[in-house]
Amino acid sequence: MLIAANWKMHGDRAFLAAYFEGAASLSWPTAQTRLVFPPATLLERAAEAAAKVGMVPGAQAIHGALDGAHTGCLSAEQVAEAGARWALLGHSERRAQGETDLDVVAQLEAAARAGLRGLVCVGEGLEVREGGGAEAHVMAQLAGVLSAPAPALAALGAIAYEPIWAIGTGRTATPALAQAMHRVLRETLEAAGLGGLPLLYGGSVWRPRGGRLPRHYGVQRHCKGSKRMNMETLELVLRVLLVLDALALIGLVLLQQGRGASMGAAFGSGASATMFGSAGATGFLTRLTTFLAVGFFVLTFALAWSAKARNEASLELSLPKAPASAEVSELPESEASAVEGAGEQGIEIARRTPKIRIPLPKWRNW
Repeated sequence: MLIAANWKMHGDRAFLAAYFEGAASLSWPTAQTRLVFPPATLLERAAEAAAKVGMVPGAQAIHGALDGAHTGCLSAEQVAEAGARWALLGHSERRAQGETDLDVVAQLEAAARAGLRGLVCVGEGLEVREGGGAEAHVMAQLAGVLSAPAPALAALGAIAYEPIWAIGTGRTATPALAQAMHRVLRETLEAAGLGGLPLLYGGSVWRPRGGRLPRHYGVQRHCKGSKRMNMETLELVLRVLLVLDALALIGLVLLQQGRGASMGAAFGSGASATMFGSAGATGFLTRLTTFLAVGFFVLTFALAWSAKARNEASLELSLPKAPASAEVSELPESEASAVEGAGEQGIEIARRTPKIRIPLPKWRNW
């Protein structure tokens, strides 16, 4: 099984330390390769930390050239020297910035040159999907990869089908859709003599749906990232509202007990028990207090729910198993794979046997 977490442009040294500390405390299933793709600035530190917990570091991107005038780029040799053992190639976000199939082939050749394994991503955009050209588009991308020289293909470690429209949008490929694309990809790989290559799904996988994907042939593994920022932001807003509600509630109780007379006087009141100087204010304050009390309990429950949802969005791993009726046999046990997938929040491959959680950064999706 292959599991990978792409941090994207997130994370710092503090998070890195916490991440691997959490990983070290877990009991991992056997026969599993766990990849982590941190930002380049953390790669060397991540490599050192990953080695201590049995994880494998990778680079989020590499350039196809050995060296040269490529400002801001990193060669395969440079990331390998920093400790990388894998590299993401052709990620949809990179393709959106202009990377072509030829660039991906050059990067795969560079990975082979530096002794890296390549995780190549393929996938279609929403317009292509809605136009009915998804399969042809993905097969063209795969054909470009398979056109690489034999030494480069030897460095191909896995293929991830990541529909661009299912990354960071909250939309998820249905099991039938992902299954259909995986079947075509598998058939093409088998025809090329690469039938044993791990085949992954790399889009957003929300918990209610994610539990179904691994049970369908061709989606035995996930390669998903997670967008946790929304839940973190919601939780922060709820905390602020809860504090404000509590302060307002305390203030109203004090006013109704007569301890807010000085405040009432400021509004022209001669009474010590009201804020507005009229008997009707007492009823108003009572209703307002009731409203704030109800709001306090609602916010408390909402905060508890958001904390639970954020926790469930943490990295959850298990050992998915394809159904016995799968049309094509499973990969050998030593090559079975699953990829993250988190973090939007990480990876979430839902099955009831053994589950592992790792908190991911405040983001999701590859």
